[in-house]
Amino acid sequence: MVLPFRGYHCFNYIILQFCCQAKEIEVNKMAKKNQRITLYKRIWCKIRYWQNLRDVTDTELALYLQVGERTLREYDKSARHITLEKIDNLLSTIGMELDELMSL
Repeated sequence: MVLPFRGYHCFNYIILQFCCQAKEIEVNKMAKKNQRITLYKRIWCKIRYWQNLRDVTDTELALYLQVGERTLREYDKSARHITLEKIDNLLSTIGMELDELMSL
């Protein structure tokens, strides 16, 4: 690395570069914190909220979605893999529309 300055100015330049990198990292962390909630996570949260309101067990919910109970726990970690088919299975079984679920 070739520095544009020598001595005291070189030290100031290194400190300035370090501060700029630290600020960049801080901005990136803030951007990650301000990420929006994805649609699949929002839907999964509504499903879990509905389950809580109706006192439905995990076993029953798994039957409605036509998945295993372990899959429910995986959806809790990351709902990324929930499919429209699974959501449709639930909605058709309980006789509810998607807009009704989302308005809970």
